[in-house]
Amino acid sequence: MVASCGAAEQLNGDRRRYRSQVLINRLTRTKKVATRNNICSLPVADLPELSLTEMGRQVAVVLYVVAMAAVIVGVDFVFFRNRFWERLTVNIGIVLVFAAFYLRFLRRP
Repeated sequence: MVASCGAAEQLNGDRRRYRSQVLINRLTRTKKVATRNNICSLPVADLPELSLTEMGRQVAVVLYVVAMAAVIVGVDFVFFRNRFWERLTVNIGIVLVFAAFYLRFLRRP
C-alpha cells in the first residue's frame, strides 16, 4: 500500500514498525500510515474506504465458523453419538485444526 504524506513515499521496509502502527490504528480507530521517514496522520479523504472489504472479511470469518460447526456436528452424529469423552476429545481436535488453518492461511498478513 502506498500512502502520501506531502510527497509520495513508499511504506517503510521495517515490517514490525508498520504492523505495530496498524495494530494501534485498529485499537484507536485512527487513520495513520507508516512511511519511510515517519508516521504521518492522513485525512480520511486521502485513504481508500475499506468498509466493503472489512464487511467481506467478516462474512468470510462467519462462514468459516459455520463450516467448523457443521463439521463438528456432522462428526458427532456420524461417529460419536453415545460416547461423551471421545466426542469431546475429537471436538477439541477439530477446533484446534480449524484454528491452526485460520492462523496459518487466513489471518491478515
